[in-house]
Amino acid sequence: MGHPLDSSRLKLARAREHFRQLDVERKAFLDTQPYFYVPAYDDDAGRHEIRARVLAAPPLRLGVLAGDVIHNYRAALDHLVYQVAALGPRGEAGRGDRTQFPIFEKKRDFDSHTATYLKGVPKEAVEVFEICQPYMGGERLIGAIAALDDRDKHRVLAPVFSAPHAGRLRLVDGEASDVESPSDLERIEDGTVVCVYRTPPGVHRPAHFELETTLVFGDPGVAAVSLTDLANFGNFVDAVLLGFLPLFDRAT
Repeated sequence: MGHPLDSSRLKLARAREHFRQLDVERKAFLDTQPYFYVPAYDDDAGRHEIRARVLAAPPLRLGVLAGDVIHNYRAALDHLVYQVAALGPRGEAGRGDRTQFPIFEKKRDFDSHTATYLKGVPKEAVEVFEICQPYMGGERLIGAIAALDDRDKHRVLAPVFSAPHAGRLRLVDGEASDVESPSDLERIEDGTVVCVYRTPPGVHRPAHFELETTLVFGDPGVAAVSLTDLANFGNFVDAVLLGFLPLFDRAT
């Protein structure tokens, strides 16, 4: 006889399989050198920009793989709730037909769905699930994961785009001041300014610039996750499953 968490663990393992494939294909895309960076100088003002030139956009398949990762993460949490609901006073008969892991931005929405989403779930477990909610300051990515999982049911997680992660600026001669980089989730498009630096007015200092990029899925400001976010959310799911082990152990 298997453990009640087996299906959740398998869903999590499947998510990580998709993530590994996503990372392999991400590296293959970046190996084609789809971006290069060109300087734009304003010597009189002493302001220098490094601008991106885009030769190829990330393939749509990367969004398909990201959707598979996200869906399996969400399924792992839903399977957990289904098993926890069997630990209530009525056992398996106490489960509802809409049992799932609740994710809500507002407490009133969580409370209004508890009777359906968490039917049969012991009170102590309901409290744990509430701690994870965005309005409680729980896992910061959980709202985006839920939104993108819903979105992926209807369309691929496009646009898939690259964003600045870590840049390295090296001047051929001398030093620069006030070096600025854009936010992590800014889309890299043709002409995007990825670095700004200053030199004394009238002084031209050529520079070499390298930029590491990360993939972002979704829309910044609405719901978006980076490749790093996807890896971190897997660790969150793992921690949640481990946290419920004592509850299942007490029930056996």
